[in-house]
Amino acid sequence: MTDTTTDYLKVVNWQTAEAEILQTEPLLHEILTRLKPSENLKLVRVRYPFGVRIFHQGNLYLPVNQNHSVPITSPSLPKEITSLLDHCCLPLGINLNKTIEGYKNLEGIIHPFVLLKPSLSLGTWEFLACRHLTDQDQSTATTSNISLTAGAKSIFMLPKITDSTCHKRLKKTYGIKSFPPKSYLDHAGLFAELVNSTSQPDKWYCDVLFFTNDWHEKVINDHNWAEFNALILQRSWTQTRSSRISPMLDSIWFNFFQAVIESGRKINIYLLDTVQRLFYVSLGLLPGMTPNSNDNHIAPVELIEKIYTDDYKLKKYFPTVMTPAFFNVCEDDPAAVYYSLQLPTVISSSFYNPYSVMDDLIELQELMRIFSRVLTKTDLVIEGISLVELPQLIKVEYFHTETYSSQGILPTTAMPNTDGNLLKFNGNNPDDRLFADKSHYVKGCVRISKLKKGSV
Repeated sequence: MTDTTTDYLKVVNWQTAEAEILQTEPLLHEILTRLKPSENLKLVRVRYPFGVRIFHQGNLYLPVNQNHSVPITSPSLPKEITSLLDHCCLPLGINLNKTIEGYKNLEGIIHPFVLLKPSLSLGTWEFLACRHLTDQDQSTATTSNISLTAGAKSIFMLPKITDSTCHKRLKKTYGIKSFPPKSYLDHAGLFAELVNSTSQPDKWYCDVLFFTNDWHEKVINDHNWAEFNALILQRSWTQTRSSRISPMLDSIWFNFFQAVIESGRKINIYLLDTVQRLFYVSLGLLPGMTPNSNDNHIAPVELIEKIYTDDYKLKKYFPTVMTPAFFNVCEDDPAAVYYSLQLPTVISSSFYNPYSVMDDLIELQELMRIFSRVLTKTDLVIEGISLVELPQLIKVEYFHTETYSSQGILPTTAMPNTDGNLLKFNGNNPDDRLFADKSHYVKGCVRISKLKKGSV
């Protein structure tokens, strides 16, 4: 039996949701098939529009319309729904079809942290934190300080999209209220409003199945459900990869700082933190940014491109959309990822006011050389990757709109020569557009890619 409550919230059961669980989580489906859950064990199927909050400041968010979600405590939500999900700050859930971005918002700057692809990926930490607590004590359980949104939060477009006349055309066509973006940080909200204002029949939604309090009690108290418990533990362990590996690298940072001091260089905490961030991106512990022309799982990219070419009338440049992505050095030909000094995601950036991006880029390049030498003296192996060999596996390039050839800084005009993804939209490569080589993001940009065999 299915009780449809709103367009975005439904109460369902195992029998109703079985097909979707099989498609997304075949191992969980196999476990539940053996357990034969009762029809009385309810699930809540939630449909999140693109860009709306799923979790923020320790609270589950539920959608109320095409552009907005509210905390579970909001009186605007139906009580028959919220009463099923109030046993934990973030209930255990299956992300059915799209990618969810987890990030930290520090001083208004988005720090990408994790990408949750379709799987049993929501609420695993919170389930473990709450499982041994009474109802009265669950409010004291440790919760994540990471926010979650449906799709990419750290999404932006490389070329400028600030033209007032073109933006007015979007406002008239789509009935949006957003002003032209002042920075890349404004792009996500603008894209979400545009996408969710369209009347397309196949609109972008992130569908989630949340397990209700009855499931929570069953998994914790019934020993017959131990296999389900073990799966939750396994998924939680996988999600802690970055936090588990980071402490293992402390000795490397100590040796690196010592090497910087011995080199006689001025200590710049911001750039030292940037070296660490680039290293974590290289190891796939934190995401970088990548040009995305047609992967609609993390965002309705093709629709955004179409809106800005057909309605905004972006004529000269490729509508290059950047979305977060993990670099995997173990793949044969992984997509390159980028990091920009113009859009920093290190905590120390909020205390730093750069005098010259070019000077910082040159200094960063020198610090990375020192760091590479430190790596060649370590015997640490991370998940099959020998850190001694890492500098021979990856290629790090530095770009700026102005160049000094003697410093090894490459012109931004050369970026698409070795990354064809910068010259695509809707999966195609039209030859009547240009790469936005003067965009703010690429002025002081670092690219990480796999070093091909035989390359120098």
